[in-house]
Amino acid sequence: MYFVMLVQYPDANLDYHQKELMGLLAAVGFIVGWKNLGVQAMQEDVSPFALGLRATVTCAIWIVILLAIRHIVDEMIRHGYSDPVEAVQDMFGTGLEIVMLMFNLPVIIFACIAGLVAGALTDSAAKTWS
Repeated sequence: MYFVMLVQYPDANLDYHQKELMGLLAAVGFIVGWKNLGVQAMQEDVSPFALGLRATVTCAIWIVILLAIRHIVDEMIRHGYSDPVEAVQDMFGTGLEIVMLMFNLPVIIFACIAGLVAGALTDSAAKTWS
């Protein structure tokens, strides 16, 4: 999803922390896939596609939260805030900006297709290993 956003928004300066973001986003995907999607595929008798889409939404929520926190930490290091309330307000503003970047048709289509594929592969693995 990060690469799709880089293509869609070349002027958004998304490559500012590219190495750190790649690690962060990969870690979020791994943890949600392992702890959320994998466990649900073993325990629940739900469509694998629904599980994959739920995992996609979960990843998107965590990514927004972590990127917003990352932004305010960077600003705190640069002494960009005069009080904590300003930092919290900026965190919500940054989170809203990230959500608006994600609400782009190619980004949504890519995320949904990736979620469907992840759900199908996880369901197949759960059936094979159980």
